[in-house]
Amino acid sequence: MFERADFRGIRKICYISGMKEKIQTNDIQINTDVLKIIACICMLCDHVAIILFMPGDPTYEIMRRIGRTAFPIFCFLLTEGFIYTHNRKRYAGSLLLFALLSQPVYEISISESSERLNVMFTLLLGIILLQVLEQLSDLQSGIRFCLSGISIALICMIASYIHCSYEAIGILEIAAFYIFRQKRVLSLLFAYIVISLDILMGGAGLWAAPAFIFIYFYNGKQGKISKKYKYLFYFFYPGHLLALLLIGRLIFYIWYLSYWS
Repeated sequence: MFERADFRGIRKICYISGMKEKIQTNDIQINTDVLKIIACICMLCDHVAIILFMPGDPTYEIMRRIGRTAFPIFCFLLTEGFIYTHNRKRYAGSLLLFALLSQPVYEISISESSERLNVMFTLLLGIILLQVLEQLSDLQSGIRFCLSGISIALICMIASYIHCSYEAIGILEIAAFYIFRQKRVLSLLFAYIVISLDILMGGAGLWAAPAFIFIYFYNGKQGKISKKYKYLFYFFYPGHLLALLLIGRLIFYIWYLSYWS
């Protein structure tokens, strides 16, 4: 009788353990591909609103708020890419190349001015900052803290001076993800506080909250698309801007012809 009870207990423990393992394997898992796709969709919504809708329109306001999710994800992926890439010079070079390629269409479709630079330049400055912070990591804590602060302030000043997207807040966002990278929750908290400061510049950073939920469930794995077609997401930035610009012009010409016909 005693042995049978023990056997049933063992079976029960094994069953519960199996259920726990099954539950764990069904947990939400988000890799780099999923994060990039989410960020691209949100960015697309944001730019559709800017190019095809007018401020004050309900659709414009909703889509722009959805778009706030994109930038924190790109900043997080930048820090991940910096840590795990095999060639940081090529990584920075790719950002520079696509920043230059994207600028003409960005000026025409988004900024309507040559004084503002696209987000690729912000990410490029972020890469430079991360390289500097890594070089300072071997110094004594006091010296490292001071020089790191000076480096962050300097890059923030450059970002603000050249008027790249998000300016100093974008640089601080990248720094927050990198400095607190060993503690996921803490990094998400600080990064959300930083992006929320965008409200001081007339932005809507508070609406970026979904980005940090997606990042929380990141499993640290690279997706198949990123491995095989790693430049696909680079091309998406200037590509979708050009496509939206052409669609906007087409809609205008159709309206113009119908109005005067």
